[in-house]
Amino acid sequence: MTGPQQQLASGLQRAVQNISRGEFSAAVGELDGLARVFGRHPDILQIKGVALRRMGRNQEAIDLFRQSLALNPRQPHVHNNLGGALAAAGVASEAEPHYRRAIELKPDYTEARYNLALLLMDKDPETARTLLRAVTSAGPTFGPGWEALSIVLGKLDDREGAMAAAQRAVTLSPQSHTAHHNLGQSAMEAGDHAAAETAYRASLALQPRSDAGWVGLGNALRSQERNDEAIVAMERAVAANPSNIDAHRILNELLWQTGRGERYLQSFAQAVGAVPHDSALRTAFAHELLRIPRAEDALRVLDGLAPDVRDAAQIDDLRARAHGFLGDLPRALQHHERAVGRAPGDTLIARNHVETLLKAGRHDEALSACERSLALSPLDQGILAMFTTALRLNNDERVHALADFQSLARVYAIDPPPGFGSMEDFNEALAAELRKLHTTRAHPTDQTLRGGTQTFGALFDRREPLVQLLKVQLEKAIASYIGEMGTDGSHPLFRRRGRSFGFSGSWSVRLSEGGFHTNHFHPMGWISSAYYVTVPDEARDTVLKKGWFKLGETNLRLGEHEKIERHVQARTGHLVLFPSYFWHGTVPFDTRDERITVAFDVVPVA
Repeated sequence: MTGPQQQLASGLQRAVQNISRGEFSAAVGELDGLARVFGRHPDILQIKGVALRRMGRNQEAIDLFRQSLALNPRQPHVHNNLGGALAAAGVASEAEPHYRRAIELKPDYTEARYNLALLLMDKDPETARTLLRAVTSAGPTFGPGWEALSIVLGKLDDREGAMAAAQRAVTLSPQSHTAHHNLGQSAMEAGDHAAAETAYRASLALQPRSDAGWVGLGNALRSQERNDEAIVAMERAVAANPSNIDAHRILNELLWQTGRGERYLQSFAQAVGAVPHDSALRTAFAHELLRIPRAEDALRVLDGLAPDVRDAAQIDDLRARAHGFLGDLPRALQHHERAVGRAPGDTLIARNHVETLLKAGRHDEALSACERSLALSPLDQGILAMFTTALRLNNDERVHALADFQSLARVYAIDPPPGFGSMEDFNEALAAELRKLHTTRAHPTDQTLRGGTQTFGALFDRREPLVQLLKVQLEKAIASYIGEMGTDGSHPLFRRRGRSFGFSGSWSVRLSEGGFHTNHFHPMGWISSAYYVTVPDEARDTVLKKGWFKLGETNLRLGEHEKIERHVQARTGHLVLFPSYFWHGTVPFDTRDERITVAFDVVPVA
């Protein structure tokens, strides 16, 4: 090695050593000195880029990595570093080709494969899984690779694989709080809530100020019906990070459902006072206030937003809804028209706009707005619910095929599972099992039931044996319902028909005296349901129809325009299946009897 080459190599080595010791300014000084002697050299540029990135000067690092590659494009490690800097800058689309180029130049480049997999986790989990399989095969003791693989397998609904990978990550990296946290998430997905609790507690022992860890622990405790402990965990999450909106929502929902209404939304108010410029937190607070609904308070919270945030479409939508609650429909329409203009492709805003138009009696405009939204989102269940209402109010003949309440809502008598002589015996045992899961005292604020409680989480993911037996019997009826569908590919129900289906949600509701469901539709489903475990005795009355299921009537307070299209008698052991966009609710009942149902939403699976 000649003298100048030796000088360059020694200087680069000193710079790298400085970076490894965290002495970034010293490394930059060393490299600047080399640049005065050797000019724009690719190694000097890329190592300085590494130092600047470690100093938080990401954009300058990106520029230096690009300059280095311009001088020598065949540097896999520089492509990998540039990909990381671009990903950190939020431009994943630019990062991806650099990771791929690094792998092309060096096929055994495990770090680049790992980084590319992290980038593709949400966008392309199948490819991420393939990359991570290669990473863990090449480096079986690389804990972060197993941790990432567990996350990807969870996204692909491989729960057993996710658990195995998460446990391997914890074994390899026992001091990694993220590995324990991820094991907790995998255990939650697998329905093993006790194991999830253990994993989250191990994560928090290593990182006690992790708000995500406290949220995870709170959910694990809540899933075990330990609501008081869950509340404490969520309070710790909010204390660790007052801007954690999910923690606030779960905490306040727990407070509401466990009868602590006097504390409801206090955490939001305190957090907004502590971080007044957090627009996302303030917006979420206003949204929660509208659930109750405290519309005037919601408007006051929105008034505190910074001027550059107040003109967002979401804010106009919230203001419109608040004014609608207050009965000021002209002002609500003003805000909704602005919101739709600012976000023409947002189906939720479009749905809320149609709702305001219908309440204001502008039925023809509502119909036109629905047609525009359905052109963009033809399967949106909320828009379809509004569309059926607008069609009916405009005397449009299309309503008869779309909202055929007689033939598209069907009732099935469920057969007893193996080991039970009758559905009466099975439902009696099932009711006892479900009662143990109803541990709260009030209805969820974001649901439609009143005078009752609802179970937490996905009911069909739980390990209760009778729930699992019921699921099998219900799946037989669902398959029959799908098999009986028409073949019109233009119909929003029939066009999604296929051989496979899954559940996007499942829960149990326990109504008590005076309990009922407000009229609603299911925005996340395709086929929705009500299975009757127990019903009050007065449901036998075919005149008053107390506790019965009803179809067609909306929650839009349309006065003389409201109409119940069909009643279905609530009968133990019977299942009602219907399109998720159908408006439906229940007739309140008066006796002290209980009414326990199991409900779920079905979606097609490709």
